[in-house]
Amino acid sequence: MAMLPQRIYARKLFDITWADVFRGVYYSLASGFSSAHDQEEAIEHLEELWAPTQTLVTLSVRSAFDLFLQACEFPPGSEILISAVTIPHMVSIIRLHGLVPVPIDLQPDATVSVEDVLPLIRPQTTAILVAHLFGQRQSLADLGELAKHHNLMLIEDCAQAFCGLDFKGSPEASVSMFSFGPIKTCTSLAGGIVTVRVPQLLDAMRGIQSGYHTYRDTDYLKKILKYTAMKTVTSSPFVYGGLISILQRRGINHHQFVTSASHSLASGDFLQQIRLNPSPGLVRLLHHRLSHFDATSLERRASRIADIADMLPATMQPIGYNASLRGKRTNCHYWLCPIRVQNPDVVLGDLLCAGFDAAAGNATLIVVPGQTHASAKGDGEEGSVSEASKAKSMMENVIYLPIDNSFDQTATKRLINTLANVESKVEKA
Repeated sequence: MAMLPQRIYARKLFDITWADVFRGVYYSLASGFSSAHDQEEAIEHLEELWAPTQTLVTLSVRSAFDLFLQACEFPPGSEILISAVTIPHMVSIIRLHGLVPVPIDLQPDATVSVEDVLPLIRPQTTAILVAHLFGQRQSLADLGELAKHHNLMLIEDCAQAFCGLDFKGSPEASVSMFSFGPIKTCTSLAGGIVTVRVPQLLDAMRGIQSGYHTYRDTDYLKKILKYTAMKTVTSSPFVYGGLISILQRRGINHHQFVTSASHSLASGDFLQQIRLNPSPGLVRLLHHRLSHFDATSLERRASRIADIADMLPATMQPIGYNASLRGKRTNCHYWLCPIRVQNPDVVLGDLLCAGFDAAAGNATLIVVPGQTHASAKGDGEEGSVSEASKAKSMMENVIYLPIDNSFDQTATKRLINTLANVESKVEKA
């Protein structure tokens, strides 16, 4: 077992101040003295802040997507075209509704193109779900025209793409879903906001959600305390390094441990956990966080990535990164910093020994399995398989650098040298 350094930078930091952590505790405790009217008023304030007449506040993006599918009542067996890289639960929700997820392969910059979507559209296709990955955001203009032409619903998963109140979703999408879960930008440690541009659909989703029980603030308080402990550990490279050393000495895979600890859902009935109204304390904290969001934090993050990208080997440039746009306002704020490497396991090990806990691309995201289509001849034979080969190849070689941390010059140089040495080994091999 390699000797680990005392200081290890965590793969992801929690984007919430200690003041707001304590504010969340206060809101959770104070909710016991609030009335149903107070909760309604808090939600109204949040909706007014986001997009009046188009907003639904949910417990999570998973909750929002489940509400959307309940409201639409697509016939069983209908197909939903979905970005090939997503979180496992989005695929599970589609299948739980008796629907079929069909992966849309990705371009090298992790975006979805009309050319990849068009061959997948069939009579049973009902909707297109596009995920904006890694903090970048693509235009949906062409996809919007395609969806309109084929009478399909267009939904966008903006869980990784929040960049301030200037963007509340693409106008071409019927539904835009944003997450403020534990490790997201401007986190409230839970919560989702949905922009719904079809009034009847919004009314249907709101009507279904009104029949849910409310997530208890006692449970929200437990969640806050859990992530307070994680924030304490990840905020200090010394403490985080100590945790990883302890886990390794006990034979525990720290990658699995950290990923599991970051999950917001416990074991048990999945639908029961997502079919809940957000708690009063959560709504109040989310409103406070959004109304006080400082977009300059995103610019600082973009600047850090640009500095690192300038020093990285050419083959390791962040996915979708465009050096010519440095210093300009773009649609990419890199919630994660994904780079391609030849041997992820080796690179992750080398980085850890250098004091950086990077994460593998498949730590939280999956590539949606291909869907076999029936033969067009109607003779019972199997037809084509919609495989996302480009997305699969990309994700097999992706790791995420811990760019949330502000490294000093020595640490930055050590990070770059470690990656350069890995690249050199590959070239010699």
